[in-house]
Amino acid sequence: MSTQEEIKNAITRLTFLQRHIENFVKQSFGDLSFQIEVVVKDLLNVLENADYVNVNTIKHNHPAIDLLDQKQGIAIQVTTDASMTKVKHTLKMYEKHSMAYKKLIILGFIKKTNAKSPCPLAKIVGIEYLLDKIKSSNYETLQKVNDILQREIPLHLLNPIDDNTCLGIVLGVIDRSAVRDLTRSEGNYSDMVVGLKEIKEVIHNGKIYGKSIRAKSLSEYQPDIREELEQIEFSISKIIQIYNIAKNQAKNQSSSPTFICLDSIERQAIDDYKQEIAALANQLAKDKGIKREIKVG
Repeated sequence: MSTQEEIKNAITRLTFLQRHIENFVKQSFGDLSFQIEVVVKDLLNVLENADYVNVNTIKHNHPAIDLLDQKQGIAIQVTTDASMTKVKHTLKMYEKHSMAYKKLIILGFIKKTNAKSPCPLAKIVGIEYLLDKIKSSNYETLQKVNDILQREIPLHLLNPIDDNTCLGIVLGVIDRSAVRDLTRSEGNYSDMVVGLKEIKEVIHNGKIYGKSIRAKSLSEYQPDIREELEQIEFSISKIIQIYNIAKNQAKNQSSSPTFICLDSIERQAIDDYKQEIAALANQLAKDKGIKREIKVG
């Protein structure tokens, strides 16, 4: 994905989380304050290269503040609603406990007052405080941001990213020589296995380590798509299993095998699995209206 796509995904996920928490609070299902604190802490540590800690994990119901970066001298109160009543109460507790940090930020995750802060030390912000930092971040930082949001948000229920968009990315990874080329065309079986393992990785995790590819993880898709991808992954595993057996046999015959030799039965089995993978992927693409056809030959 490009930098702009990473920004779009991060903003979509964060604002979706905001709406989810707002609805959760309205329905009085429970208290999500700790979850919000965790998300804000982890995001700021990445976006600002900071070292915030959640002081509530050190002292339960810590007065006035939730997050603290001792090195920068910045304290943050994280709340769903930074109303003027909440702001005044926070400042009262801040003064009562003789806190004297360089800066106090009161962050209203759902909403905030538009009134000016009654204290020049305190800055009242909303979720835009995080969104603005996301918009100006580089690609590597954005990847970390999306990893945090993907970990913290219950995306198997709430993922705002379209299934077809992510599925199209996965199908594009499947449509590679590791699947397309029959064994008669394979130059190096170990390279084939590397490619197949990357397909398994993107199916399971939604990304490939060290590459700018990002989609949903397997558990986040709708059940019908998940089942089809699991079948594809199973066939890929069978090919890798055939290779590993041949590799182990070669090791037993030589202390330093440099070439893996597959017999005709093994090659035919691999070719059959490749045809099966392509057929499953093509049918899935057709069912979801995605223009992609994998041709094996």
